[in-house]
Amino acid sequence: MTPFTWKQALAGSLLAGLAGAVASAPAAVGEMLLAVDFLLGEPREVVLLRPPGGDDAPLFDALRTRFLPSKVLVRCEAGAAQEALAQVTPLLRDRVLVAQKPTAYVCRQGACQLPTTDPSQLVQQIS
Repeated sequence: MTPFTWKQALAGSLLAGLAGAVASAPAAVGEMLLAVDFLLGEPREVVLLRPPGGDDAPLFDALRTRFLPSKVLVRCEAGAAQEALAQVTPLLRDRVLVAQKPTAYVCRQGACQLPTTDPSQLVQQIS
């Protein structure tokens, strides 16, 4: 079975299982559908890296302006915290600050766009 085929089969099974859940727990159905969307889609991988003691709020706020259920977000302070977390989170490896400013990386399947420090450019990259 190709990766896409097994994903389709799994998604079909998940959707079939939702039929009974609609009546008993309708609020949970939306979350289950988001999980199916995540499985079938190409999640965006987003890293927000900030200087030590710095703030990434402008980038984070820009990211929150878009509904992106299929994303993995890692926020981290550059330096020792980044080095420690990079041991278990490959998304943080080889990420550097641009001009010592909070920096965003947007990737798909490990292929990243150019890093940005501009919130409006981040919105373009994730759209």
